[in-house]
Amino acid sequence: MARQSGDEEAKIAIELQTERDASATLIDLVGTEREKVLRLDQLQGKITAFQGDMDRFWNGITPELKALGIPEDCWSDFKPRFANDPTGPINRRNAELQAEIDRLEGDPTNPTVGTLRFHQARVKQLSDLTTADEAKRKRIVELQNRIAALDIDLRRVRNEIDMIEGSESEQLASLRAQRRSTYYSYFDTLEKERTVLAQLYEPLQQHLSLGEQQERHLDFAIRLSVDLDGWIEKGVRLFNQRKRLPYPTLDDMIAAASEHLEPAWRSGSHSDLEAGLDKFLAPYGEAGATVGDYLKPSQTVVEFFDWLYSTDHISLTYGLSYNGTPLENLSPGTKGIVLLILYLAMDQKDTRPLLIDQPEENLDNESIYSLLASYFRKAKLRRQILLITHNPNLVVNTDAEQVIVAQCVKENGGLPSFSYAAGALEDCADTQSTRQQVCRILEGGAAAFQKRERRYSLDN
Repeated sequence: MARQSGDEEAKIAIELQTERDASATLIDLVGTEREKVLRLDQLQGKITAFQGDMDRFWNGITPELKALGIPEDCWSDFKPRFANDPTGPINRRNAELQAEIDRLEGDPTNPTVGTLRFHQARVKQLSDLTTADEAKRKRIVELQNRIAALDIDLRRVRNEIDMIEGSESEQLASLRAQRRSTYYSYFDTLEKERTVLAQLYEPLQQHLSLGEQQERHLDFAIRLSVDLDGWIEKGVRLFNQRKRLPYPTLDDMIAAASEHLEPAWRSGSHSDLEAGLDKFLAPYGEAGATVGDYLKPSQTVVEFFDWLYSTDHISLTYGLSYNGTPLENLSPGTKGIVLLILYLAMDQKDTRPLLIDQPEENLDNESIYSLLASYFRKAKLRRQILLITHNPNLVVNTDAEQVIVAQCVKENGGLPSFSYAAGALEDCADTQSTRQQVCRILEGGAAAFQKRERRYSLDN
């Protein structure tokens, strides 16, 4: 690639920043529309759950209507239902929002001028002209907020099972199938949340992909978290350990759950879940028919199935990593740098003053100079940065416009007295100048600084 002249490089840099600003504005607009889509999905979930409640109510009262001799042609009067199909308005609004998102994003193959994909293509084209390294940037997958997992209400089924057990076999089979269907729907919801979250936080991912090298080292991932040991521990408490159990030991039950259930939980496939449940229940007879023989006298079959179909041990989690290391495994200092970089990268339009107290804590000077100093130099171009620090790299190497030196002197028998002196690093008129005080406090004084310099004997 031919080297650009100075004027051409400056022109490209200006145009690149303009395209990045346009991309950022459109990313924010697309993010707002995707958030509305998420809320529509949540509303649809509430409607579906309520429809399930009405279906369970209807299934529960049908035997009573028959037993009480109410004519069958009058049964429809007792069946709860929506006046009209509520999915119509939701689907229409969802289609409108998706159309608006498509309009803002532009055609994937031939985007029109002014769309997000058009500006992103221009950013890539201009970036390729300025540096070859940006051709290798990685797509960042991120997630910020964890959406609460759907809590399936299975307790309501207890009364229904007690009412029909032993008398209405078909009704019982229907409720068992309905319970499994509700169980499967939890995993469908998890997958939908995973997809919606990835779309919702795509604007942040795109922001970072257009950023500096350190920002491109940030990575986000959505993971399915399964607390198998906690779930097994709750289940073991239900069984009478004095009896000969199908799974004699805790390890045996963990092994069976690990083999049959955990892979199905992670895949979320209905067929995998059905096969896994059937294999796990097989030692207790068909559909767990004999499980009551192994329970403690104080426990019921309903409590066993409440535990089996519980989902509080399965949830979606998100994680932020830096250079492949999860955030929770980073040192306190590096973790602080990562979060500060993320904050400064995402607040490109914030011009309010920013106050930061000792960002250098738990950090080595190399990291401070190579990572923090450069970000503060850029951030101060658009907003006022107020730093409280004892590190010379954050005072001298960030080109601080003004330095305020605070001193505390304790009077005899009295309260401490504070005094402040302000000036620029260029102030070197006398021994009390700003430069001399900075050298004294941050470097240990001129003699200490010069002695270290002689010891290092570094080449220029």
